Amino acid sequence: MFWNSIWGNAVEIGFELNSDEVKNIRFGNMDIIHVEDGATISIHNAGQAHVSGVTFENIRVEDSRQKLFDLAIFSSQYSPDGNRDPEYNA
Repeated sequence: MFWNSIWGNAVEIGFELNSDEVKNIRFGNMDIIHVEDGATISIHNAGQAHVSGVTFENIRVEDSRQKLFDLAIFSSQYSPDGNRDPEYNA
């Protein structure tokens, strides 16, 4: 069971994903009963990892006041130096 107040996201992969890969992650059979701010479910990739095989199953959500999903790939002040492969089929 998750309750999220004013900071952050209820369930998140990220922010700094500095490995080569993040893969085969399963979120299942969860109750998210309150999300005051931020996203209910988010993947924020400000690193250089290739993210794949993420599964969400049997998730029940109540009282989500902002975004249900927030998926983003971007650079931030915490991003490592280096290049993402623009040819990678995400």
